[in-house]
Amino acid sequence: MQRLLEESNEAYYWIGFLLADGSFGKTERLSLKLASKDDDHVRKFAKFVGRPVKEDSRGLDVYKKFEEDRLICLIVGFIDGDGCIMKQSNGRKDAFLRVKVHSFWLSFLNYMRETVINLTGVESPKAKINNFGYAELNICNQIPLRKLRDFVFEKKLPALIRKWVEIEDYELRGDKANRIAAEIQKLRKGKMKYKDIAIVMNMPKGSLAHYAKKELPV
Repeated sequence: MQRLLEESNEAYYWIGFLLADGSFGKTERLSLKLASKDDDHVRKFAKFVGRPVKEDSRGLDVYKKFEEDRLICLIVGFIDGDGCIMKQSNGRKDAFLRVKVHSFWLSFLNYMRETVINLTGVESPKAKINNFGYAELNICNQIPLRKLRDFVFEKKLPALIRKWVEIEDYELRGDKANRIAAEIQKLRKGKMKYKDIAIVMNMPKGSLAHYAKKELPV
């Protein structure tokens, strides 16, 4: 129990995980039960605290007082506990994150969303109550997903790695467009004609003007 009060990334991760998957009984004993494929994760937690017990903090807004890094550790733990990260359908490379929990957690999911927006600068739809009465948050943009994944590995969190490796590195559509535009604009500055650029870039001549005028990020 005492280790969960430490000011460490690992402690805040486990708090987030327990918020999602821990259960608190009348005997003041906290239990953590996962699917058999995640038995090793339960053992990680047991090793960390010495015993699987903590005070139930469900429903408290104490997370709003946490430092940003600690809060993100907590969010990662919550995602590992009650979220899923998987590939989009039809063989696409991009992943998506979904957290679907009791409606009680709606305000927390939206606070989680705001924290991710502050971390990445990328907007995402608000959490909502779905048709079955559950609170649900979906994040499909690869930029915040990659930021969260990188945070997991940079901070060496004891996370469920099988989830986070679903988020792959590949050239995003917007990044590809910016790269092509930068190459074309560089060639234009060198006074190369569109017909020659089309040959070099292996692109239709009619599409080059669009890229040549594209405003690039600073």
